[in-house]
Amino acid sequence: MIKQYLADIIYIFTNEGYEVTARPTLTQGEAITCARDCSDEYDRLVCCGGDGTLNEVVSGLLMRKELHPKYKSLPIGYIPAGSTNDFANTLELPSDMKQAALQVLTGHPFACDIGSFNDRKFCYVAAFGAFTDVSYDTDQNLKNIFGHAAYVLEALKRLSQIRTYDVKFQLDESVISGEFIFGMICNSRTFGGFKNPMSDFVSLDDGLFEIILLRQPPMETDLIEIIETLKLGNPIIDSEYYYYFKSSSITVDFSEPTPWTIDGEFESAVSHAEIRVLPKAVDIIIP
Repeated sequence: MIKQYLADIIYIFTNEGYEVTARPTLTQGEAITCARDCSDEYDRLVCCGGDGTLNEVVSGLLMRKELHPKYKSLPIGYIPAGSTNDFANTLELPSDMKQAALQVLTGHPFACDIGSFNDRKFCYVAAFGAFTDVSYDTDQNLKNIFGHAAYVLEALKRLSQIRTYDVKFQLDESVISGEFIFGMICNSRTFGGFKNPMSDFVSLDDGLFEIILLRQPPMETDLIEIIETLKLGNPIIDSEYYYYFKSSSITVDFSEPTPWTIDGEFESAVSHAEIRVLPKAVDIIIP
């Protein structure tokens, strides 16, 4: 998507006096290496892609901070170009690429919380269960053509495959266990293109993440009603099948290895996960 705008974006930065190094990534994980190895001569790092690309850049910069603690802080500019752009929408970044490039210059750094999932970092969501495999199982060509609609088409195939997971959650101040069909730890006002029903309570720098859990209702009509409510972004009131918490740390134990989705990308199946908030871990430039 960026190809037709790249010359304009480089001009925008150069016109403000910056010397620009442009680096297209060729393989998954390459953005981690690029960000990790950024020298101290750079003033800011700008990435263009989807939430997975931003995840790699954030992960690389956190490695850079550990390797070179004396380096100056390197704020991240983000030009969103994914199919859904959940985190970019939460940050209220422009969807127009040239406008997004301009705000990299005119905006201000925002110290943003980041999540740690065992040894992996995430910007806005770690999830398991129903429909969480849609993002990485959807054909890339379909995503390029249809955008978010491609995710919806793929999700429809999953309706008959919903299963439960025997899981225990240890939060800051409570423990909850049982059979769940979906679980999510997030720091975003949207996920999968849909509004977070607790979006009014989301703060990206409060040191807390939102946890949403969903049990299997006995009636399919109840499940459809809950999913429709979530899709519309409406809070679910007084439901014995829906749970909402805020916590800075979460320990998750499954009875069997369970796959997760981290910022829309596949994470290997795990039986145990230690999830922590890294308060104000990176600076992202926002309007």
